[in-house]
Amino acid sequence: GSSSWREKWFVEGDLATIENTGNGMVFTSGPTPLDQASHAVLWTNDSFAGDIKIEYDYTRLDDMTEATSVNILYIQATGTGSEDHPSDISMSSHLRRTPWMKLYFMNMNLIHISYATTGPKRSNYVAARRYPAATRESFAESTLVEPIFENVNIFAPGDTYHITAIKQNQRLKFIAERDGKQNVFEWDLSETPDVSSGRVGFRHMWARSSLYQNIKIYSKEPSK
Repeated sequence: GSSSWREKWFVEGDLATIENTGNGMVFTSGPTPLDQASHAVLWTNDSFAGDIKIEYDYTRLDDMTEATSVNILYIQATGTGSEDHPSDISMSSHLRRTPWMKLYFMNMNLIHISYATTGPKRSNYVAARRYPAATRESFAESTLVEPIFENVNIFAPGDTYHITAIKQNQRLKFIAERDGKQNVFEWDLSETPDVSSGRVGFRHMWARSSLYQNIKIYSKEPSK
């Protein structure tokens, strides 16, 4: 996170800012809650096939509470294969300069993990989803991979967590570790269509800012 972010990443969201510092990469979405243009996604230039492990140190920098706003880890994203949304998502990136959530959940194949969630009515949950949604209206139900982990009281502003996400053998695991204590969240993917290759992305909804350090991505292609 200390060298030029453009060497490894590309961004969607015209209002996003990315700053490389000696301590890591500061990624900030647009400033205005409830403004679709204030979302942002930072994507890897590389794609990763097979089993995958993603590790990074994550520090929440914002203190957002007044509006629903979620940080998301996108795993192995590809387009749905339509003319407008080919498998290589970089070819449709121009359509997401205003990165509405619907442009992702209707037009991509990927695994989604929500964390560091905020909102006046519901916050502090961790959830997994499989895109695409059946319809725009059914997003919440049709993409959800049970269970949802509620009342997860971690990711306070300023606290650094070591994140490990592993997708292997139809299992998904998300681990947030701080001061030797692990918070572990797991899902069974066997009832969802397989996601086998694609890019990794960090999504910030409006008015979110985080520091990312020591990002490592490992992949293991299936045996032939």
